[in-house]
Amino acid sequence: MPRSVSFGKEEREEILLFDILYRINAQKHGKTDLLLNRADEMLSERFAAFHSQGFLETSEGHYVLSQKGKAQLEAFGVMFQRFKDLSIFKCVIPDAPPPEPGSPDARFGSYHEHPDPPHSEDYRLLIFENFCLREGRHPPLHLFVFFSLVEDRRPAAGEDDWVWDLASGTLFETIAEIIHSQPTADDIAPEGLDGNGIVDAIYQAGMAEMKRCFERDRHKFNPEVMDRDRQDFWVEETVEESHRGPDHHHDAYYDPYYDPYPSAGAAFCVGAFAGLATCYLLS
Repeated sequence: MPRSVSFGKEEREEILLFDILYRINAQKHGKTDLLLNRADEMLSERFAAFHSQGFLETSEGHYVLSQKGKAQLEAFGVMFQRFKDLSIFKCVIPDAPPPEPGSPDARFGSYHEHPDPPHSEDYRLLIFENFCLREGRHPPLHLFVFFSLVEDRRPAAGEDDWVWDLASGTLFETIAEIIHSQPTADDIAPEGLDGNGIVDAIYQAGMAEMKRCFERDRHKFNPEVMDRDRQDFWVEETVEESHRGPDHHHDAYYDPYYDPYPSAGAAFCVGAFAGLATCYLLS
């Protein structure tokens, strides 16, 4: 069943806000020159708008994140963490046989594997969408897909083609195409199961496999590796004194999560992700 996807002003603004906060924070000392580089100049109106909205401040000739901007990026960081918690569903092999008790589950690829349809599929979006709908929320699929692009591309400050795609709207078209191309829960439900039933079955199996990997097979799925992939977000800046003087760094955070029960997982995932989205709250 095709999805109805549209990008209004709010969705575009939310993605642009994430991008600008993310890239400023990723730069050394968390600041960027008021005289924007060639790439960021294409988004100069958004820098000015986010400054007037209180997400950015100016200091000594630079844009920096305000307390409001830091709080928003922290919220985005928690959402990104919840997105990463569904990584076990990034490469699912539907036709693989179920495992013997305690054995590796060949239906789920490793952390660094990518799907190769139709042999393997990315089920993260349909699982997240199903959880949102069951909780009575409009799923913010635009952010979910944007996170997947950030995960794969890691945009750096001054990356002209990435910023051009944002400024021109091409990136929004790409996100819409990805959303349209992904199957829904009902699309993959076999006879005798509805969308909720197949998502519950996949989710429970995936969480069981992630738990097994965390305990006995970190070559396939390692929480420390997942943690390293979250290093662009922080809770607060930490200053540690040493014989070399102050050492400034951002505290990364990671709370590995797995729950074998779909209802609990749905509430956790949706509550921590969709509830933080600024566009879509409880309907």
